[in-house]
Amino acid sequence: INNDSDKVTIKNGCKLYGNQSKVGGGACFISQGSLEILNENVSTYGSNEFYGNSAGNNGGAISVNNGNLLFSEGIVGKSDSPNVATANGGGINVNNGTVTVNGGTISYNQALSTNHTYGGGGGLNVEQGTTNFNGGVISRGVYGGGAGIAPDAARTRRYRAVRRFPAGDAGPHDGQRGRH
Repeated sequence: INNDSDKVTIKNGCKLYGNQSKVGGGACFISQGSLEILNENVSTYGSNEFYGNSAGNNGGAISVNNGNLLFSEGIVGKSDSPNVATANGGGINVNNGTVTVNGGTISYNQALSTNHTYGGGGGLNVEQGTTNFNGGVISRGVYGGGAGIAPDAARTRRYRAVRRFPAGDAGPHDGQRGRH
């Protein structure tokens, strides 16, 4: 999905997998717009899933530039089929926008660069934006300055209902590498 300046809603059990982008957003690239990922009835439709996607730069599964992301339900990454970015945000990358996570699971994603300047956020990377983490789980991200979450230190961060990360996993921006 490539969208410029509009709102995109993904809901009710959508599956986006095995996609590739030479630049950003292996499955979804949003520029100057918004992306909402929700589900009206998980028991009826199943979860929205993003797995096995890759990007040659940022956002292995999802990249949002100059826009907003609302992630309320879904799975981004699987143990046997991770999302991979060569730079930032193995699962999700948001540049100059707001990301709100209300639920869902972001795990088993990889930001491959070992350069400290790049490779931020194996699960979620936010550059020049606002992060609102109200629920959900972010875990088992690989590499980066914050294997789980790597928010831009100069911007607003709000974390509520933060979950415990299993042993060996990096928590929000602790600067440690996750599991390999």
